Amino acid sequence: MAKIERYKNQGSKSMVILLSDCYPEPITGKYGNIFDEPAYIDAMNAASLFKKKKVSLILVKPTDLGSEKKAKP
Repeated sequence: MAKIERYKNQGSKSMVILLSDCYPEPITGKYGNIFDEPAYIDAMNAASLFKKKKVSLILVKPTDLGSEKKAKP
């Protein structure tokens, strides 16, 4: 898991830019509920840490980048 550190620059804020397909892997297939998978639990714990430390998060999902062009008539 990534460690969050803040630099002591007056007025600066921490930010993470995440490039992801939004599917935590590896999926074991051993759990009936996908949210019980270790990869999902790790992802949710990391998200909780960002929220607790008040770190802004920008999520870029590259598979959605071309969808706007396709939707226009």
